[in-house]
Amino acid sequence: KDLFASIPGMTKTGTGNIEVFGTGEPVYYINNHKVLDNSEVESLDPKDIKTIELITTPGAQYDAEGKAIVKITTKKNDNGYNVFLKSNVSQSDVSGNDENVNVSYTSNKLNVSALYDYWDDAYKLHQPQIKNLYLDKDVYSKITDQKGSDRTVRNGWNLSMDYQVSKKQVLSVNWNGYIDKVKENRFTNLDYKENSVLLQHSDISNDYHNPIRMQHMNVFYSIDWNKKFSSQFIADYVRNSNKYHQDVTESTSDSIMKTTSRDYSAFNIYAVRQNTDYKINANQKLLFGAEYNRVTGVGNLESDVSTIPTSDYKEHENKLALFAEYHFDNKKWSFIPGLRYEFYHSSYKDRINDSNNIDRIYNNLFPSLIIGYHNKLWSHSLSLSSRITRPTFRQLSNNSYYNDEYSYQIGNPSLKPAINYAAQWQSSYRFVNLSMAYEYDKNVTINNMYESTNEPQVIISTYDNFNHISYFRFNLNVQKKIDFW
Repeated sequence: KDLFASIPGMTKTGTGNIEVFGTGEPVYYINNHKVLDNSEVESLDPKDIKTIELITTPGAQYDAEGKAIVKITTKKNDNGYNVFLKSNVSQSDVSGNDENVNVSYTSNKLNVSALYDYWDDAYKLHQPQIKNLYLDKDVYSKITDQKGSDRTVRNGWNLSMDYQVSKKQVLSVNWNGYIDKVKENRFTNLDYKENSVLLQHSDISNDYHNPIRMQHMNVFYSIDWNKKFSSQFIADYVRNSNKYHQDVTESTSDSIMKTTSRDYSAFNIYAVRQNTDYKINANQKLLFGAEYNRVTGVGNLESDVSTIPTSDYKEHENKLALFAEYHFDNKKWSFIPGLRYEFYHSSYKDRINDSNNIDRIYNNLFPSLIIGYHNKLWSHSLSLSSRITRPTFRQLSNNSYYNDEYSYQIGNPSLKPAINYAAQWQSSYRFVNLSMAYEYDKNVTINNMYESTNEPQVIISTYDNFNHISYFRFNLNVQKKIDFW
């Protein structure tokens, strides 16, 4: 992570995550393979990395959902066996650890590797909170004092094979995944007061368990047809499932209420992609291709509390994309215009109430343009792009999280995708880097709260679309290595 944080435009947050200025966490590619689990990146030995390229405004060839791309190219290992062991131990209120072992074998044409990763992360929390509601001269207070502990245990793996079929052909196969066991335990003291007079005191215990399983299969094939034409063919399959169980006990001076919620959801992703490069001459090339993605999912939720509605749903998504980019680079000027077309169809079927069914079709064009100028000391670039951010599975899912008898959290299957338009200027002189950007986001996904229709005393926390938001970003980065001797 320290290696990525040293790259201009990237930073390490207080929680240890790597983010790109203005766009959040990037999408990683290792040797042209899209990374779905960041443990693949974390398991890399810095000595094995050949190049790292940060693309803050990805062109038309990349999925319109990615805001920033980090392309990693690794070195070819020497023939023979390699064993890489890694262990991290952290200590806060409780200890955590992360160990992995990576074994690889390389011959002239074949490279085979196997990675196993064990991750045990735990922490304790203490969250006091006071919320006041002022009505005329009266003050109504909700006072919570929550303590708890969380623990996630992960068993992950990555098996890969790269085979050079010929001087012009390469075949790669990769299978990776993980099994997570997530446990949360909370204990909350809850007081309701009117003008500092106690109305009700509750003790709430919350036990949450959620096993999560993910596996990903990837096949990659590259061929150079001749000196001018080359193509890549990529196929992916991903399955993600979770089955959570939540038990909540709420005790007051005159009653005890127990609540149990159970949820199951599973999603499958099928994706194929084809890229073709055509080299016009030494300064120009044309890149074009197509991709198709299909997502299928099912889920159901059961709860013995009337405030949380039972649900049973089935959904699918289909996306077809066509893209083309023109590249010109004479070492001083660069010019990259691109256009991406996406057809997107999503269908949500409520198997309990047909009136909640949702069917949507989107046709979007995403133009992009990058203009750059370079000399020995100065470097400038202007980029214009448009992107789409579709709701995550978690946001769309009906998964609920029960807080207490007056509040719970739930997803929103009716969320719309958010569209982003961005203009960015970057300039660098030696070790000084300047970046300015203006962005306009339409249908932004935000957290929202509202009263339950059936029981107005219950507050529901969910996700909604906000009409639009715009902002200007400015970043000045100075990195100079100073040696002492």
